[in-house]
Amino acid sequence: MFDFPSNPSAGQTVTNGAITYTWDGQKWVVGGSLTTYAIAEGLTGAGTNQSTALLLNADFNVVTSCPAGAGFKYNASFKQQVVLNNDPSHVASVYPPAGAKINGQAVNAPFVMGMNGARVTFTAGASPGTQIYAG
Repeated sequence: MFDFPSNPSAGQTVTNGAITYTWDGQKWVVGGSLTTYAIAEGLTGAGTNQSTALLLNADFNVVTSCPAGAGFKYNASFKQQVVLNNDPSHVASVYPPAGAKINGQAVNAPFVMGMNGARVTFTAGASPGTQIYAG
């Protein structure tokens, strides 16, 4: 597993394979001048339902821990979000935006992803506020 520096300074870069990440003072970003991706790491699951789950605010979201019953919520302002669950002993629930569904499940039902390195890409369908695909 690749680890980012814990106290980076603005403009600091790190490389993992062929990908270079730059700290912009608030988050790690990857990409060239045309595309920039936000990376949030060290996330901890929150709440116990869709209303109280932690809203994901980056393109790439790295979970450090997800207490039993806690979770995250897909952010409808993103076309696609990647979630990596590094919690070694807990699954992570990812909720759709209110009124939406993931992979045809019931409206507002969470998608439960595995633990210990499980990675899932969530992509908005043609109607981003109603259908999310996980794969």
